[in-house]
Amino acid sequence: MPSRKRRIELSPEKRIEIFLECIEDLKKRPFITNGLHDLRLQIILDNETGKLKSTMKEPDIEHLRSFLTDFRKFILNGEPANIYRIFKTCMKHLRKDRFELIENLKEMKCNWKNQYENGFMRIEEDGIELTPEHVLDLWINGLIFHSDNPEKRQTLDKHLKQDVKSAALQLFYSLPILTETILNVGALVSKAYHQKAFEF
Repeated sequence: MPSRKRRIELSPEKRIEIFLECIEDLKKRPFITNGLHDLRLQIILDNETGKLKSTMKEPDIEHLRSFLTDFRKFILNGEPANIYRIFKTCMKHLRKDRFELIENLKEMKCNWKNQYENGFMRIEEDGIELTPEHVLDLWINGLIFHSDNPEKRQTLDKHLKQDVKSAALQLFYSLPILTETILNVGALVSKAYHQKAFEF
């Protein structure tokens, strides 16, 4: 996802420390503590019209907004906690004899790339593939920063007015999976950091 501010070059150790701080902040969000994994969406057939419709248990919008404000720190290119920069930093500075940590990190990077850029569900609407990456961009820039991105707000609203709210379906299905991966990466990086497995 494009950055909203100029990238600040940090030392590898400082970048990892900021990443771990962001992980702790994310854990405290009500959207996690009160039911990140309790998002529900049903797709049903309307017998009268013959069309598919969706019903969902929608999260508290303010909890979602605050959660996405923190979550975006892991996907914006210019953020110190950007997950791809963290993978790169860790792979460069992990001690070469920490084979298990290195292999686990490689697997997590592969999982993240697939989950974020492709997703488990392939959804297409109006010729546009609604990947988790694309949908998160719409929700974050259309919901949180909509005054700066009126076009994305309009696009998000258009998707949400469909009989099947595909943009919501992809977000609510993918967000818990992506969040769990981020937290797992955080746990691994924290373990490596406290075991002094990095060479800075």
